[in-house]
Amino acid sequence: MALLDPEPGKLRPHATGGPADDRVMDDRASGTPDALQKDLVRLLGERKVLHSVSDLVKYASDASPYRFVPMVVVIAESIEDVAAVLRYARDNRREVVFRAAGTSLNGQAQGKDILVDVRRHWTGVDVLGDGTEVRIGPGTTVGRVNVTLARHGRLMGPDPVSSSACTVGGVVANNASGMTAGVTRNSYCLLSSLTVVLPSGTVVDTATPDADAALRTAEPELCEGLLALKAEIEDDRELTARIRAKYELKNTNGYRLDAFLDGAGPAEVLRGLVVGSQGTLGFIAEMVFRTVSLDRLTHTALLFFPRLTDAAAAVPLFNDAGARAVELMDGNTLRACASVDGVPADWAGIPPETAALLVEFRAPDDRGHRRTAPAIHRLSTHIESSHRKGTSPCPEPDKGRGQSC
Repeated sequence: MALLDPEPGKLRPHATGGPADDRVMDDRASGTPDALQKDLVRLLGERKVLHSVSDLVKYASDASPYRFVPMVVVIAESIEDVAAVLRYARDNRREVVFRAAGTSLNGQAQGKDILVDVRRHWTGVDVLGDGTEVRIGPGTTVGRVNVTLARHGRLMGPDPVSSSACTVGGVVANNASGMTAGVTRNSYCLLSSLTVVLPSGTVVDTATPDADAALRTAEPELCEGLLALKAEIEDDRELTARIRAKYELKNTNGYRLDAFLDGAGPAEVLRGLVVGSQGTLGFIAEMVFRTVSLDRLTHTALLFFPRLTDAAAAVPLFNDAGARAVELMDGNTLRACASVDGVPADWAGIPPETAALLVEFRAPDDRGHRRTAPAIHRLSTHIESSHRKGTSPCPEPDKGRGQSC
């Protein structure tokens, strides 16, 4: 066959013998059902309701491998729009999912019923004072916030890898933290206040002086339930100790039960519970964050270890030395990196039992930066010497701290 002879058959899809697995289901093939469309148009106006099948399919995917075609898409422009949709869903027993950037790898930005787009009209960064706090709209990307804060020498504590695309509302709702946030620089620790729209349509601003009184008036049952749970947890010493221990480590599973211990009143408890609740408690309409120092100067080291257990044993040493981030990579990860541009090709032959730590130290000024390099060198030398001697680089456990390598 000549090189440029056409083959039209190559452009035609292969026969599947039946409907495609990802086809639009029959109940959505003609778009949003008439009754649902009319209800929402009457409630919000025609411009804010997307109902054609092409609109629904556009919102059927996020960064995850999942695909759910919604019944309808609402473009919410204000807190009033969100409150109206939530009240409608409650009264009509419908489900609501909020979608901002759609960067979730687990499908949180998808839904099968009412999908509410809260990216387009929910951006904004307002630096407060000298930059120690910042007011943020939920549709604003973490990257944009940090660019705005950089001129003040500040930045957000959470640093998810998708910061150029993910939005702050999603970061708070998932308690996404990234490599350097740990357990002290995440959303739970740095969130000063938030405005949340509850499923009933009630709007709660936890920063107002009368937040507790307003919550008691608008949601007496919710308020009573939160305070009852708080009292029950605080009266159980064993449970309290267990909760505190769970959150000494990085933990984003389930609701933040330590909110019941940290919050003085129902509004503060609610603020803590919303972090990581993945939209199940309400819609986050606005947030005020305490910021952290930018610390522009960095030292980074990639350290190899003969075994995974050796690498893991060294992590507390770097943490105690003040490392901002310690990332562990096992042998499989290291070998996979050999195909990445700039990585030495001989990494493909790294033994499977090998591991590595990627360690980063940060400092705000030259003085702190100069102190870091010798500390890294001394620690690396100590670890290397311990390996040659066949001993653990980690000191004996401190019984007072209850921690060992």
